[in-house]
Amino acid sequence: MHLCIVSPHLDDAVLSCGVRMQRVRATGGRVTVINIFTAGNNAAARRAEEQAALAVLGAEAVFLDEWDAPERDPRYQDVAEIFTGDLAPVPPAFIVHIAERLRGLFADADEVLLPLAAGFHIDHCIAHAAGRHLAITMPQLPQSYYEDRPYSLWSGMLQARMNMIGCRTDLPVITPEEMTARKVDFHFVSGGGKFPSRVNAANLLPPASFALHGEARDLVASDAEIAKVYDSLAHYTSQMPYIYPDRATFLQENLAHESARSGRAVYAERSWRLSPAA
Repeated sequence: MHLCIVSPHLDDAVLSCGVRMQRVRATGGRVTVINIFTAGNNAAARRAEEQAALAVLGAEAVFLDEWDAPERDPRYQDVAEIFTGDLAPVPPAFIVHIAERLRGLFADADEVLLPLAAGFHIDHCIAHAAGRHLAITMPQLPQSYYEDRPYSLWSGMLQARMNMIGCRTDLPVITPEEMTARKVDFHFVSGGGKFPSRVNAANLLPPASFALHGEARDLVASDAEIAKVYDSLAHYTSQMPYIYPDRATFLQENLAHESARSGRAVYAERSWRLSPAA
């Protein structure tokens, strides 16, 4: 079994798929994390963090060294522009370019995990769009889309993203008022994160029709798996102060999210299979 995980940035795969990596490795499988946007500010130090973090989980790293959004396009030096999910300013040829670079790395993969792009970060949306492009041209390769942590912890964020891509799900419905009330519960928002709630709220209402159907698979982690995920994340010293500054925050925010979502006091990772709606 060879699992390829597409990570827009250096930390996204471990944040969102650390349990899945452990399950594959426990059965003798191979995990490759393909990091796309790895050129830019502090790139060398962040690549070293990624290598150390993945070593904890037994995964391999690949760096595509595409430019991070603010270095690639001046518009994304405005944080609000990064989190719109709007692909209109992105040349379609760039998405195809990313897809073709990924295609060459999927040759011996048995399964691919890509970001769902909950949170609407433009680099996540580009990676998602590249995956959707390859889903058409490589239908034989099983693809799933992971829930992007920490963005997906914000109540309503996943619902908004699914509506944006026209995907019908069985997610509990969150109203704009509930989303606004709950967003400050999480450190990555109240600790200084800037997310344009106007985009999220606009997508909480379902579209007129759905082109896709989403089916979720979840993995409930053991205590040992949770500990190993955090041990891996602790190597991202440049990022964790803004996401999970300590183990207590990591556990509190993830367990609170799952309790609100499913009523279970567990740490769970989810990925989604997207198929044409009936």
